[in-house]
Amino acid sequence: MSDYTTFISNLHYYEHYLFISFWLLFMTGMRIGEAAALQWSDIEFVEPKTQASVRTIYIDTDTLKELQAWREVQQKVLKGCDLVLSYNVSVK
Repeated sequence: MSDYTTFISNLHYYEHYLFISFWLLFMTGMRIGEAAALQWSDIEFVEPKTQASVRTIYIDTDTLKELQAWREVQQKVLKGCDLVLSYNVSVK
């Protein structure tokens, strides 16, 4: 029963995770593997300072706002998580 209780208590987190996952894929055209490997340090929430990168994906301001909101939610559940699309909440 404790696994179920933990899942239910984190349901809002999972719903937000699913939303941001689909939003990010749809709005950026990223491949699933790219999105899965995306780290917070990869995202420039301001105008890029350099043009040098393997692949530059431009993100609109609405998506940046959604990502910032997601980061706040994620950091409450997974403190110090570097992956943008991580949802792994350990069950104790």
